[in-house]
Amino acid sequence: MRHQVFGFETADEWRSRIHIDNRAALLEHLDGIPLGDYDHRIIDWLACWDVPTIAVVASLLRRAWWAGHGSACDAHRPGRPR
Repeated sequence: MRHQVFGFETADEWRSRIHIDNRAALLEHLDGIPLGDYDHRIIDWLACWDVPTIAVVASLLRRAWWAGHGSACDAHRPGRPR
């Protein structure tokens, strides 16, 4: 299969980079939570979805994280007026 080049990366390199970025976005607010092999498999599966879907799932994880941390982190709460 011939590789298409977009700028300085091939389509496969671009897909790999997006997958890594998506995975990082999903894992960002799971820090400190023990994850098993199956959890990581599901995160990898989700990371293959499109960016808008990842944004929604990452936003849900973020809001759940904030809800669980309550007022201890209110100074950094999303949507807080500046």
